[in-house]
Amino acid sequence: MSESDEEQTHGELRALADRALEALNSGNLEQLLAHADERVVFTAMNNDVAYGRTELRAYFEKMLKGPDAPVREFRTSLEVDRLTQLYGNDQGGTAAGTSRSFYRLKDGSCFNIDNRWTATVVKVDGEWKVATFHSSANLFDNPLLKLATKSSVWGAGAAAVAGFLLGLVWKRR
Repeated sequence: MSESDEEQTHGELRALADRALEALNSGNLEQLLAHADERVVFTAMNNDVAYGRTELRAYFEKMLKGPDAPVREFRTSLEVDRLTQLYGNDQGGTAAGTSRSFYRLKDGSCFNIDNRWTATVVKVDGEWKVATFHSSANLFDNPLLKLATKSSVWGAGAAAVAGFLLGLVWKRR
């Protein structure tokens, strides 16, 4: 592949990423699905896996639509680590990077979370599509862990105070 062909390919891949990100952030599920291969495999941070466009649609509807959806608002940004590693004769590649996502949950809580992601892209009928996407957060340093830790510290403190007060009451008997 010539240098100018490779530059064109990377331009096409940047355009794919921009369109898919715009569709995701605007909540345009049909547009997002149009950028996914029919057999896409999507692994979300909650360990749900969607195989194909139908399951991907169902996942996003479950998480973002309707009264029981746990996520009320979501936005994200993506950064790539380096150019997509292309394979074969300009038919596929892999990319990795970071993202920063904002979540507003059903209970009203809001947080930002930094993720790592990997994606595989394939060229189908002359058009680039996302074949796989996997996102994960740092298990040891993330806002949900910090919230749980803070809650358990407050809970332990409240239990200690309650135990102390009950001890005083018991002792006075």
